[in-house]
Amino acid sequence: MVDTARVRFDELVAEVTNPPAHGQDFDARLSTGLYEVDRKRGAVRARPRRRRGVILLAAALIGLAAVVPAAILGGSSSAPTPAELRQIGAVIERWEKADLLPPWPPEHYAREDLPREVHERMAARRSAVARAVGTDDFFRSADEGNDPAAGLESFRRAEDTILVDSETKVLDVSYRRTELIGDVVVRVTVWQGETTAFWDTDEGRLIKRHKTDGTPVYEYTVRRADGGWRIVSVRQVETSSDASGAQYGPSTPHDQQPIPSHDGSL
Repeated sequence: MVDTARVRFDELVAEVTNPPAHGQDFDARLSTGLYEVDRKRGAVRARPRRRRGVILLAAALIGLAAVVPAAILGGSSSAPTPAELRQIGAVIERWEKADLLPPWPPEHYAREDLPREVHERMAARRSAVARAVGTDDFFRSADEGNDPAAGLESFRRAEDTILVDSETKVLDVSYRRTELIGDVVVRVTVWQGETTAFWDTDEGRLIKRHKTDGTPVYEYTVRRADGGWRIVSVRQVETSSDASGAQYGPSTPHDQQPIPSHDGSL
């Protein structure tokens, strides 16, 4: 009788641990429980086998499954309010104005280069804004090679024209996403306009003024800090060329030809 029970026990163990013909895998089969033989009564009964490690792992996974979506949803729910989007737009516009190539100082129109103090003043103004609106990392990257006056000189040499006016305005700030670390990514459409002219040396005045504008699109990453917002990074995702020189200004309908940005970094 004992031998018969032992044989039956071995058969049942093999039955529940070997992969069955219909393809159910070993772990799934094993999870239904192992059969035990009650030798005293000579009967067979099924009893789930307690597997503490598996139970603890399952509990941990269930907890993780609840936490991760909560973290993701928590990030999504931290989208900025309309009032905060306006604040973000104001910070970005402040930087856009500082980053825009400034006009050539009128008192130096007759010169083909700018005095050292002009270089220093323009660079200092841009650096001050970069530090005020950005994180430390943003300031370091934005301030590297900062010399707006050198850009003006290069522009004049290349085009033989003077940049006599430049202006910009943030047209739209739209929420894109919130990163898990809390940084907010926004898509920003900006209007930029400039006026150029030639310098008539004989007459000592500007001639042939020309206006042009465009609406580049940027992706800004910003961070809540000190009760406000700071810029973490910015990359250009689209630029545009002016298709109509007769139309100028942020509030004036005008034709623009969008041009996707391929390198995508600033």
